[in-house]
Amino acid sequence: MILIEAIFFWAGLSAYLSVFVCLLLRRFTAVSDRILIIGLFSQAVSIIVRWYSIGSPPIFGVFESAQADTFLAILLFFLAGRRYEGIKALGLIIL
Repeated sequence: MILIEAIFFWAGLSAYLSVFVCLLLRRFTAVSDRILIIGLFSQAVSIIVRWYSIGSPPIFGVFESAQADTFLAILLFFLAGRRYEGIKALGLIIL
C-alpha cells in the first residue's frame, strides 16, 4: 500500500466511523449524508490508486476484494437510503 492510497483509505474509514456514530445517536442529518459521500469518495480514490499501482482491477486479493465489496455495499445502501427514507436506521448494520 503506497502512502496516498493509505491516506485516502484511512480518511474513508474515519468518515464511515463518523457516520456510524451519527446513526447511533439517531442524528439523520444532511451533514451525515455529506460525510458519507466524502467517505465514499475517499474509498473510491483509494481503490483507483490501488488499481493503478498493481496494474489490474483490485479484486483478486482478499484485502482488495473486501475493499471493493464494502465500497459497493455502502454505495448501494446510500442510494437506497436516498430513495427510501425508512431504511436509514439499517445503516448501523451496513456500517
